[in-house]
Amino acid sequence: MITVAASLLGGLNVALHIGCSLFVKFISRIFKQPTRTLTADEEPESSRSYRDRAWNMGRIVYEKVTTFNLFKTVLTNVEQGIYSTRAYIVFLMIGVYILTIYSTKVIGSKQVIVQNPSINQFEELNKMYSSILSCPCSRLSIPRSKFMHYEVKFHPFCTSSFIRDERWLQYWTMEFLNGTIDHTPSFHWADFRKDGLTFLNYIRILCDFSTATVSDVLNAFEAEDYFSSQPITKLEFNQLTHNWTDSFIVQVKKDIKD
Repeated sequence: MITVAASLLGGLNVALHIGCSLFVKFISRIFKQPTRTLTADEEPESSRSYRDRAWNMGRIVYEKVTTFNLFKTVLTNVEQGIYSTRAYIVFLMIGVYILTIYSTKVIGSKQVIVQNPSINQFEELNKMYSSILSCPCSRLSIPRSKFMHYEVKFHPFCTSSFIRDERWLQYWTMEFLNGTIDHTPSFHWADFRKDGLTFLNYIRILCDFSTATVSDVLNAFEAEDYFSSQPITKLEFNQLTHNWTDSFIVQVKKDIKD
């Protein structure tokens, strides 16, 4: 806070030093009043009495104050420099007063503690005091499985009777009811029944591999902990879960290809 106040005061000082001279020069050009040259330094008349010396001292101080000029190198006109100095001092005092009031108000702000705020309370407080709100979590980490779960759906063919029903699969081995097996059925080379069993076995292997891969990635994903020292808003949470979902899909595709 002290650094901010010092920076503001320094900036105000420079701005007033430049602005006051330009402002007084502008006003002088508008009114075009004749100017007279004032001398800031005058030799005090010697006097033998203490009263005269005090009077001369007071007169010198008065003249020093009334002819005080901070813009000697900026304005060649002495009177404009004096007026600019007075305007500069007045505005500087006003600026210091405002900064003092502001600093006192900020430093004097009190701390309000809300015990176990609800989600709606946190959202409201975060909107009003997002820059100074502090709401430390009671737990720094929590498993993802505590607050989210993915339900993965596979193609219905992976659970259908075409690759799961043993009675249906026996048909492709040409096993008859009497227990005999025809190892050389008379099927045309383009007949699906000739190589259908091999095809269905490949499909079953692919479905089992995909199911196991997705299950492993899902278990590892849900077992990971989410770390945060401060709560997040609903919008931030939705964005976070969206990013997690994209990462999960990318990881599944990568593991299946590998």
